[in-house]
Amino acid sequence: YIAEESQVMDVLGGKMHLCDFAYDLEDCPGHNHCTGPGGTLYTPDGLYDYDIWSIRMFMRDTLKAAAKGTELETKEFIEKVHNTFSPGEYGMENYWCRVLACFIFMMA
Repeated sequence: YIAEESQVMDVLGGKMHLCDFAYDLEDCPGHNHCTGPGGTLYTPDGLYDYDIWSIRMFMRDTLKAAAKGTELETKEFIEKVHNTFSPGEYGMENYWCRVLACFIFMMA
């Protein structure tokens, strides 16, 4: 039971590892809850799982860091990297699928 709890529950906070990011994506853009954890607006084609999103963020930030101290370290280059390598945002794709999965988990 301890191993299961460490995988499912946050040991320090007692909260499950679930987020409600982008749960109402169909209302975006236009509402104040449409900004994701990366600071950009949610779009249906820019929504990724956390793994993919974190790799895309890492690649964008690595390119920016590689340019530091070189002749490429210009405001234009940094903005071009930032705009070209947009990592998107992460969040869940279907709220009701999440609710069903939690229900099945509780019944098991």
